[in-house]
Amino acid sequence: MDFIRWSTMYQIFKLFIILYATFFLSLYLYKSGNLANIDMKLYDFMLYSSQQDSLNKENNQSSNVVIIDIDPKSLEEIGLSSWPRIVHAKLIEMLDDMKPSTIGLNINFKYKDKASPEVIKDFYIKFFDINSVFSNIPHELKDNDILLSDIIHETSTITSVSTASNSANASVCQKDISPFIDFKNLNFIPITKNLSCNIPQMHDNHIKFGFNDIRVDADGVVRRADFLKKYQSDYISSFALATLLNINLHLYKTLSKELTINGHTFELDSRDERLINFNGVTPKVISAIDILKQKISYEDIHGKIIIIGSSVDEMKTYQTYRYKETTSSMIHAMVIENILENNFISKKSSYKSFNLFLASIIIMIVSLLFIKKEYYILSLFIFLSLSLSYIWGYAKLLGLEYISLGYLFVPIIIFYLLLPILIFIEHHRDNKKLKMDLNNAYLSSVASMTLVASTHDIETGQHLIRTKKYIKVLAKKLFEKKLYKEIIDKHYIDLLYEASPLHDIGKVGIPDSILKKPDKLTFDEFEVMKTHAQLGGNILQESLANYEHNPLLEVAYNIAMYHHEKWDGTGYPKPSYKE
Repeated sequence: MDFIRWSTMYQIFKLFIILYATFFLSLYLYKSGNLANIDMKLYDFMLYSSQQDSLNKENNQSSNVVIIDIDPKSLEEIGLSSWPRIVHAKLIEMLDDMKPSTIGLNINFKYKDKASPEVIKDFYIKFFDINSVFSNIPHELKDNDILLSDIIHETSTITSVSTASNSANASVCQKDISPFIDFKNLNFIPITKNLSCNIPQMHDNHIKFGFNDIRVDADGVVRRADFLKKYQSDYISSFALATLLNINLHLYKTLSKELTINGHTFELDSRDERLINFNGVTPKVISAIDILKQKISYEDIHGKIIIIGSSVDEMKTYQTYRYKETTSSMIHAMVIENILENNFISKKSSYKSFNLFLASIIIMIVSLLFIKKEYYILSLFIFLSLSLSYIWGYAKLLGLEYISLGYLFVPIIIFYLLLPILIFIEHHRDNKKLKMDLNNAYLSSVASMTLVASTHDIETGQHLIRTKKYIKVLAKKLFEKKLYKEIIDKHYIDLLYEASPLHDIGKVGIPDSILKKPDKLTFDEFEVMKTHAQLGGNILQESLANYEHNPLLEVAYNIAMYHHEKWDGTGYPKPSYKE
């Protein structure tokens, strides 16, 4: 009873080691951010799995947003490596004539336009002392930057700024950042210390803007959308939100820390996350040169939200689960679509702690099954737990909510992967115990045979004890001198020691009249006595027939059968010469 109790306690102790290992591995993954990354990879997989269902629903819907792309084709038609800003101004003017809902310009203008006539004129004056260049150009066309700024102001076009890095132009932004929404005391809004704005002409003209930075996760994938950032004491809208709110300031209202747009309410100050749903309607993309050449119909632009961007000028592309490479304009457009359709995917922070708690409950149940050695039920329970959780999570995702399944799956999988180590140790211990039990059984059999021999002949019994000690001493000497090293090792010496008492087991078949005769044996009696070696070999050979492999009895057989052989070949029962 004590042994069973000790064995159970030992098993529980090893289980606690695995539990602690699971806890600390999960804690490390949580603290290092790797658990969050794994969770997001699982989210990507589930979102990709649901992609076809969502796309089938959205295929018949037209997009609210149209992207006007200044692509390689547009640059080639103009014949310049980058557009003069007078062309940007013309593009905005032509788009505005087609009555869109609003226009957003997703291009940063941090430096003066070098193609501006005023800049070229200054160049000729400085290096060639020529002052008559562009003398006949109308005043309003002399500065492309002022021209673009005026068009942006007249059309109420939203421009973009960057919060990514500091700039020499940042001081301009401090004059007036004209925030769209006046909020106070928001606790969970990202804070930026940098604001890199466009050229002064645009901000002097009180032009509205939003930050166009894209939030990228640690693994390089875009998943989240920020509505606001705090700069100094003000809150700046994202480019997507600013563009949308520019349609009509009466379309939204603010209440406490919530923003309601088009009847949909969004919490702005929460630990919960807003994930961009890239399975929604894909915005239409039109080449900018097709607008300038009037190849696009009025209906394609009328009433649409327009985002002007450049797939050529953008310094980087972005990766989503759906697109290996996409532009920031496409991401901003998808955010606007998500706002209008209210199909962001919600990721509540409470699910993280709930799933970690649920994982600990499942691990406890698995631990109880392990202690009871219900390994098949254990595996089935884990499989069903993960499968049902995935089905639940998939159903919630189709309902636009992600429940952070990674925080449930990872601890359980870690524990399940560590369990085989414990099971292996347990099996190794059981096998070792089984071998010990078998070995004890063999030794018990040998002891029984030895007892039979010793009770049959008192002298033989004492002889057996002496012989096993002699053999062990001799075998150790051979081992130390490294003789017969391919045969003799410590295990083999133990086998010799335990098997040697059986060398005279065959004497149980010798008549007492010969075995116990006090006088010298006759020739015929000695011939009978010599048969004890063969008799012993036969007895042990019959015992070996019951085993596939028994090293102890195999050694005992060789000892009993050949212990009277001699080097000169005069031994018995099968004389061998120097073998």
